[in-house]
Amino acid sequence: MSGLKITSIVFLVLGTMLLLTGLLFKTMKWPDLFEGTISGPVFLITGLILLIINRFKNN
Repeated sequence: MSGLKITSIVFLVLGTMLLLTGLLFKTMKWPDLFEGTISGPVFLITGLILLIINRFKNN
């Protein structure tokens, strides 16, 4: 696996976990310390962009 593919997968997993944590905190009416509802989608979009770049780079 290339470094870019591993990085994109890490960003996707991290973004998903941050988003789920943010939604859980919002549901439980706790303060969102990680700002997961904001930073989660940013990590997801970054991971998707890196995955697309990696796919076109290999072709």
